[in-house]
Amino acid sequence: MLNQIPRHLQGSKNTAFVINDKAYSYAELGVLTRQYYHYLLQHTEIKLIGISMHNDIYTYAFMTAVVLSNCGYVILNLNNPPERNNVIAQEAGLKHIVSSIADDTHTVPSFLEFTALDTIPRVQEPLSFTEPDPQSTAYILFTSGSTGKPKGVRITKQNLNAMLVAIRDIPIPISETDKVLQMFDLTFDGSVLMLFMPLCAGATVYTIDPAKIKYMDIARIMVTYPLTYVFVVPSIISLLKPLLALLHLPSITTFIVGAEATAKSRLDTIMPSIPNAAIWNLYGPTEATVCVMAYRLDANVDNELHNDLIPIGKPMPGVKHLIIAEGNVITACDVKGELFIGGEQLTDGYVNDEERNHNEFVYYDWNGTPERFYATGDIVYKNKFGNYMYCGRKDRQVKIQGNRIELTEIEYHARQITGGQAIAMVQDKDGVQRLHLFVEDYAGEKDTITQYLESHLPACMVPNDIINLKQFPATESDKTDMRKLYNEIGKDNGRQNE
Repeated sequence: MLNQIPRHLQGSKNTAFVINDKAYSYAELGVLTRQYYHYLLQHTEIKLIGISMHNDIYTYAFMTAVVLSNCGYVILNLNNPPERNNVIAQEAGLKHIVSSIADDTHTVPSFLEFTALDTIPRVQEPLSFTEPDPQSTAYILFTSGSTGKPKGVRITKQNLNAMLVAIRDIPIPISETDKVLQMFDLTFDGSVLMLFMPLCAGATVYTIDPAKIKYMDIARIMVTYPLTYVFVVPSIISLLKPLLALLHLPSITTFIVGAEATAKSRLDTIMPSIPNAAIWNLYGPTEATVCVMAYRLDANVDNELHNDLIPIGKPMPGVKHLIIAEGNVITACDVKGELFIGGEQLTDGYVNDEERNHNEFVYYDWNGTPERFYATGDIVYKNKFGNYMYCGRKDRQVKIQGNRIELTEIEYHARQITGGQAIAMVQDKDGVQRLHLFVEDYAGEKDTITQYLESHLPACMVPNDIINLKQFPATESDKTDMRKLYNEIGKDNGRQNE
């Protein structure tokens, strides 16, 4: 699939990107992509390169050049705390970073060699693209880790290509006439799908301005342009709810949700606005390249709901899958267990974390042959229609606005500043998730905790509320009573600094 991109760069008359209402043709994208591809050919010693996250044609062209080469990329969001970016760069083994903004040289990790994209020489001679090594890195994405250190997931060109082929073969059709919304932060793997899938098809990508309120800019773009292909996290639907009466979007023919468990009641609110859309739910961990299961809503959906959640569907072509119950038993239909994923989309492991690789990647028999699988931590069962139903997390990992978060990472950093116990919880109210942090017998000001967390964590992981209790409630077995803690949310009894 990736080999389709050069064909569009050379011959398509379509618009490739619309960024902040400015259109860029495939020809313009092609000139920049060849320029950056030539740079990478001249620097074959660079096997992995950092890219400063910006919403502009230069950044997207460099990402495109990377996936067409034998190099891989790591996105750094310079709005995140410097400490986190330093850890990510060190864990990945980065030595080089590029940016479309020259001033970023003052903000990127100091040990990285910085190159401004506008200093890369233009290509004078004709240049063709050659097939990259399928085992070369496409990208490394860093997800939340329970030890306080982000986990780096390496995805190869083969992994990426396998995912794009599987999406095509489901099929979830896309063509050069499609107009596609790309709403995801480039540090999140949804962006991989919504950039490279349309570029393989020669479609047009409409991006969100990160300087604006995301859901408002999404609404503006959907009203302004005749989008046909939209992928959003379910929480965006809730945020759009006050505007849905004003949104009539008949041009949308493919509407995808994913990255969070999806409630049917939430989808019901937007269906009148997208009367011509086929609605899909995509599921998948970063470790298996964006998505591994797909479900298309049909008239039978109300017979398949689990606690109002729609199915995550059936495995995509080429995806290997097992449900393992307690006792290491492969389950039958309707029996809950942990979902294990294998196949060509599966990463070869976490960067610099052999212990986690040993624990989370295991071998099971698959048609008489040992096959490597990833333990997703998601509890599922297969219903009588052959669709997989999501039932929650084995651990306490959650997703907030599409960002995968382990509450234990927040708790880890909270303990560093408070010196005491800390428990993070998520409350879903009216379809909007809020993050709450409980601390035990803390004598300081809650603003001190907030400021510390803001300096160590991305904004999506900073709690909306901090609740200070003299003592955490306990069960009869002396375990923390999580239900009673949850019931404390919203109470206003002067407990914050008692």
